[in-house]
Amino acid sequence: MTKEICQFLQDPHCTSGWSPKRWSNLIQQGYANRSLAQIAELISQYQLMGSIPPDLHWHINAARTYHESHKHGVVQEIHALYRALGFAQITPILLKGAAYLAAGLNVGKGRVFSDIDAAVKREQLTPAEQSLHWHGWSNMNKDDYDQHYYRVWMHELPPFVNGASGGVLDLHHTIVPPISGRAPALRDFSTQQVEFKGLTLTTFTPAAMLLHSAVHLMFEEDFSKGFRDISDIHLLASEFTELDGFWSELIEQAQTTGFEREVGLALRYSQHFFATKIPTKYSTSFNKHLPSRLILWVYDILFTELLKPVDCLTTKSRIASYTALIRGHLKKMPLHVLLYHTWHKITVSRTKKEKE
Repeated sequence: MTKEICQFLQDPHCTSGWSPKRWSNLIQQGYANRSLAQIAELISQYQLMGSIPPDLHWHINAARTYHESHKHGVVQEIHALYRALGFAQITPILLKGAAYLAAGLNVGKGRVFSDIDAAVKREQLTPAEQSLHWHGWSNMNKDDYDQHYYRVWMHELPPFVNGASGGVLDLHHTIVPPISGRAPALRDFSTQQVEFKGLTLTTFTPAAMLLHSAVHLMFEEDFSKGFRDISDIHLLASEFTELDGFWSELIEQAQTTGFEREVGLALRYSQHFFATKIPTKYSTSFNKHLPSRLILWVYDILFTELLKPVDCLTTKSRIASYTALIRGHLKKMPLHVLLYHTWHKITVSRTKKEKE
């Protein structure tokens, strides 16, 4: 198994005495796992550049330059989003990558993401969508079935694209599909305001952020970014553990929304890969909600494969990915809906091929 990237994210000071080969391994693993910019930011934060072989410096510098450009684009998209929804007197809640960046969290430093995630209350979806359209955003999915899929079954509207910049927005109204039967109301999550680039923005509080990240991971069906997602859990928990009352609030949020098991599993695998420090009292509390020994044994086999760094994946990992694909879809929708959805997608795909 790849060791350098896990060790580095756990404690950047572990690099003391590393050979050029180990530094090279870390950079290669950063590229493979889409984490090089995060690694570059940590290298700068911990003043480790002098320890890196000079011929590798350009990789770090290029990653930081790329992230600065990416961050500039994200800032512009956030401003555009707030202008558009502000017109309808709606304040969105930034989620995931955009929230990490806006809140100035360690996990947001160097993090590169493909779209902006935000949430509004369900009753605000119609005026929010109208205002986005008036300000140059349009839906990417025009197919009637896809529109029904998102608007009736899912926790978000069809993705929007900004006509001026090409930026993509996912507008949520909860964090898991309502058709799963487990979707909490947005009001169940505590929020906070943060100052960012001249704007007062709204994000989840630290406890709600970690909970959302854990639920997103445990409801996922595509683990191509699994290692990044589990490293998010580690970095969030490691930073938030210093906050008074964080763990108590996390337990309260998990109980309110019914996601104690998902948080417990996410923390379990964060500890597996990064030895994440969790106070025993709270770790024990979440462990009470884990599945039976047999199911947990299966989960351990599954998730320790799925969440490995990309360059560690094996045939066993590919089998785990197929299993996770089925599991993830079943968590999101009832079997009869999943069968209908699968049949429709296969039929549409076959029809398109015949037309070609």
